[in-house]
Amino acid sequence: LDGVVTSRLGIRMLAEHHLALHKVTPGHIGVITTKLSPAQTVSECSLFAKSQCERRYGRSPELEVTGHTSPAFPYFAMPLQYMLEEVLKNAMRATAEHHRHATTLPPVVATICSNDADFSIRVSDQGGGIRTEQMPRIYEYMFTTSDERSAATQSSIQES
Repeated sequence: LDGVVTSRLGIRMLAEHHLALHKVTPGHIGVITTKLSPAQTVSECSLFAKSQCERRYGRSPELEVTGHTSPAFPYFAMPLQYMLEEVLKNAMRATAEHHRHATTLPPVVATICSNDADFSIRVSDQGGGIRTEQMPRIYEYMFTTSDERSAATQSSIQES
């Protein structure tokens, strides 16, 4: 399954890049954003994650963006946005569930580190972590630590 997903994503990116090269979009060469700001991208992706968390739990943690927040450089925005939305959704969900009885939620913190060649983004939350016995399953498709997933749903996913 990993190979199929990787292949599909690669083909989609190449096709979108080919099509995008035939139209002029300021700040882009094909699907490459010429001055992508990791800090701005994290902030934009957090809006979707916050809306999902608020819709499900009635509230969401704030996001703090720290570190090297001013650099911008050429990068593929699409896969970065996809990954950030998933990681931020998970962090906000875990924080909201773990602190469901608290009056305030601790923030989710995105720390950006960069140099002239590359960057990294670390997302930290206070969502309680993953139990030791769950660690072998973290790379399974559809695995979650969510409180709302039933044991029956988890076992039916494992069987398929």
